[in-house]
Amino acid sequence: MTGLCIHCRMRPSSPARKGCYHHLCWLCYDTAAIRVLYVPPPRQVDFYGGYQQPAAPTTARPGTDEKIAVLTERVAARSSLWHPQDRR
Repeated sequence: MTGLCIHCRMRPSSPARKGCYHHLCWLCYDTAAIRVLYVPPPRQVDFYGGYQQPAAPTTARPGTDEKIAVLTERVAARSSLWHPQDRR
């Protein structure tokens, strides 16, 4: 079930659509002057899951004890597990 339109508060808001104007009813959404009042914020993509990128890549081979130790250090430091230049 959807809530009421955040502009007119009379009609039900429409289902989510691309662009995130999902709190407006169809009539308010079709009115450009109303739609610009509720412009969605830009999407920010974080490829590291909210964690900081590790300071330096590792040369340890995947699956080795050395690589596991590096990953353990990264977890303890609350950084991302993977660096784009880690050895593969």
